[in-house]
Amino acid sequence: MVWQDLVFALGSIVFIIALVPTIFSGKKPSIWTSVPTCLVLYAFALTYLEMGFEFAAATTFVSATLWDIIAIQTLYLLEVEGINWEKEEENHRAI
Repeated sequence: MVWQDLVFALGSIVFIIALVPTIFSGKKPSIWTSVPTCLVLYAFALTYLEMGFEFAAATTFVSATLWDIIAIQTLYLLEVEGINWEKEEENHRAI
């Protein structure tokens, strides 16, 4: 393991810990935040893996998966509240 792998892995662990309260909270970020974030993080994880940063790849994959969970929770809450997720973008822009 090179030191860069450790730095990226520790940074991802901090993000993972920071995301846990969001998963258990009733308030969720916009779907337009969570979906792009998880997609970019999956791309980062694949890139880390290709570079040989196994620990960074694993922890970033976990972080991306947590953002996936948040996106699914957001979509579920929007459906339960009867809000069209496409209209949610308009609400997000108004904030």
